[in-house]
Amino acid sequence: MRKVFVVFIIMFGMMGMVSCATAPSCLIIAPPAINMTGPKTVIERQIIGNYRELDENSWMVSSVKTFSSEGSSDQADSQLLAAFADRHRLSDSISTYKKEGAVGEANTGYLAYITSDVYERNAARKADLNNVIRQENAARTIIFRRSLYLSKGSDPTQSEIDAFGRLFAEEQAAKASKGEMIQDKSGRWRKK
Repeated sequence: MRKVFVVFIIMFGMMGMVSCATAPSCLIIAPPAINMTGPKTVIERQIIGNYRELDENSWMVSSVKTFSSEGSSDQADSQLLAAFADRHRLSDSISTYKKEGAVGEANTGYLAYITSDVYERNAARKADLNNVIRQENAARTIIFRRSLYLSKGSDPTQSEIDAFGRLFAEEQAAKASKGEMIQDKSGRWRKK
């Protein structure tokens, strides 16, 4: 068996020598076939989909899954939508207060006033700030309560709302910008 293998190597080597003698080099490089395709192949379009920019006059439409509860679903959904609208309306003011260090994200999922000399010296400004905090916290309460109701189909208990608030607080702390005040689980306030 060893002799056959050695003979095979010698014969293979001789064939290589013969081909090298007729070519300028013993190496033959053949470029691969290149097929040009569009930006996306058909399979990519099926798997990933096509993306296109929406026209300026286009509208995005979504729906909210709701459970009917003795006709109160419409009222509750309008409350939920109003709470989201309130949060959106208040977001710029809250962002400003957070940057100033006058408002922080408490570990309960609600906003809290952080004592600030600027607001302590001006009662009208402090009243405005506290009004924004009150409105935001009321909107969050509605969202917590309604989200829990939609997920389980019945009114949540206060302990469930509190637990939901704590989870929300963790998300808000993670999303907080550098320098904003957040309250850790032990109740201590710190800058992120």
